[in-house]
Amino acid sequence: MVDITKRGISMIAGVSEALKFKKQNPNASDDEIMQFVLNKSRNIQLQESKVDVVAGVSHALKILAREPGLKDREIIERVMQEMKTIMPRN
Repeated sequence: MVDITKRGISMIAGVSEALKFKKQNPNASDDEIMQFVLNKSRNIQLQESKVDVVAGVSHALKILAREPGLKDREIIERVMQEMKTIMPRN
C-alpha cells in the first residue's frame, strides 16, 4: 500500500499538469486533458497512484467547469482541502 502523502503528491502533480495543459490548450476536452496527464505520468508505477491522479484531475476539471474564473492556485488548494474525500479508498 502506498503512503497517503505520496498518493496526495501524485494527485496534486497530476492536477497541476492538467491545469497547465488546459491553459495552453483552452479548447481541449476533458478526455484530451486526462490522456495528456496519464501519458505524462507514465512514471507512476503503482496503479493506486494512477487512480488518485485520475480522481484529482477529474475533480479539478469539475471545479474549473463550475467556476471558470478561479486561478490554478485556487483550484489546487480546493483539491488539497478535499483530497480525503476525492481519493478512492483502498
